[in-house]
Amino acid sequence: MKKKQSKKIVSFILKIVFICLFLLVILLFYIQILFKGQTDINNLENRTANKIPTFSLTKIINNKFQENTEKAVNDQILGSDYFKIYALQIRNFLSELILDQLKSAPYKLVVDEYYNFNGDDYLLAAPYNDNYIEINNYQIKEIAQQYESIPLKNKYLYLINDEKTVNLERPNNNFYDKLITYYPSFKTSYLAINSYEDYKNYYLKNDHHYNYKGAYQSYIDIVKLILGENEKVLKPVSEVHFDYNIYGSKSTKAQFFKYKEKFIAYKFNMPKFSTYVDGEKKEYGNKTALFKNHNYLKDKTISYGYFYGWDTGEVIYDFKQPEKKNLLIIGFSDTCAIQELLASHFNKTYVIDLRHFKDFDVNQYIKENKIDDFLLLSNWFSSTSNDSYLWR
Repeated sequence: MKKKQSKKIVSFILKIVFICLFLLVILLFYIQILFKGQTDINNLENRTANKIPTFSLTKIINNKFQENTEKAVNDQILGSDYFKIYALQIRNFLSELILDQLKSAPYKLVVDEYYNFNGDDYLLAAPYNDNYIEINNYQIKEIAQQYESIPLKNKYLYLINDEKTVNLERPNNNFYDKLITYYPSFKTSYLAINSYEDYKNYYLKNDHHYNYKGAYQSYIDIVKLILGENEKVLKPVSEVHFDYNIYGSKSTKAQFFKYKEKFIAYKFNMPKFSTYVDGEKKEYGNKTALFKNHNYLKDKTISYGYFYGWDTGEVIYDFKQPEKKNLLIIGFSDTCAIQELLASHFNKTYVIDLRHFKDFDVNQYIKENKIDDFLLLSNWFSSTSNDSYLWR
C-alpha cells in the first residue's frame, strides 16, 4: 500500500511540475511578445507568419482559438526557425541513412510524402494507383457528363501528364487512354512522358508545375489539336536564364536538400493585344518587368505564379483578329504559362478557373461571348476527378 501511495504522490508531483513548466513557457512566450513584438514573416517557409488570435468565446467553442494559438506559438516563439532547422536536419539525416539501405528501389522516400527517382534531385509525388479511374469512376463520370452536354461542335480535352499520372518505373499513358472514354465528343491529346528523362525535361525540381519546356510543348500540342498540323506556332526568340532560385510547392519540404534550380523562361515576340484580369485591364503576371530588368526582384527567389500570373477567376485576351474564332478555356494553374500563347491564335480567348466561382453557367457564358471552340485543360489528373471542375 505504501508503495502505491508513493507512486501516486510522485505522479502527482510530476504533473504539478509539468503544469508549472508549461505555464512558465507560456508566460515567457507572452513576455517575449510584449517586448519583441510579433514576427510578420516566416522566413524559413517563405510565408506570412501566424499571429496570436484575438480572444473569442465562439472560437474557443469551435476549437479555432486553440488551433490558431498553437500555430502562432510555432511561428512566434523565440528561435522557432532554428528549432525547425535542427529538427529537419536530424530527420533528413536519418532519412538519408534509411535511403542508403534502399538503393535498389527506384522510388525512394525523401521527406514526408515526396520521393526521388534513382537518387536524382527531383522531388516527386507518388504515382496514382493503377485502379485510380475505377475507384473514382462515379465522380469522373459526373464531371465528364456535364462537359459532354455543352452544345458546341468543337470541344477539346488536353491532359498534362505529371509524376502522378505516369509511373516512372513503367511509363505509359494508361490513364489518358481510360480517361478519354468518358469524353467521346471531345478531340483529345496529352503531354507525353515516355521516360524519366522526359519528366526531367518538362518539370521543375521542387514544384508541381511544368517548366518552360513542358509548357511550350503543351502549347504546341494544343495548337495542333485545335487548329491542325499546318498552323504555325510562335517560336521563342531567346531562352532567358534568371539569377533566381525557383520557390515552388515542394520547396519547404526540400529546404535542406539539394533540390534547387534557377528559373528559365522563353521570350516571345507577341503581337499587340489587350488583357483583362477579373474585369481590370492590366498585364497578367510579371513577364514584362522581369524580362526588362533581371534584377527586378530584390531577393533571389521566384515562383511560377509570380512570373506567369497567379490563379484568378477570369482572364480575357483580345488580339483583335475578328477573322479568327473565340476560344474558352477552363483550367487550373498550368494554364497560366500557355494561355497567352494560345490566345495569339484566336480573336478573343476567355480563361476561367472554376475554383473562384460559386455559380458559373458555362452554357450561358458561351452564348454571351460567342464562343466557337472550347478547351478543357486538365493540369493534373485529379483535376478531372474533383469538385473544382463541376459548375452545377
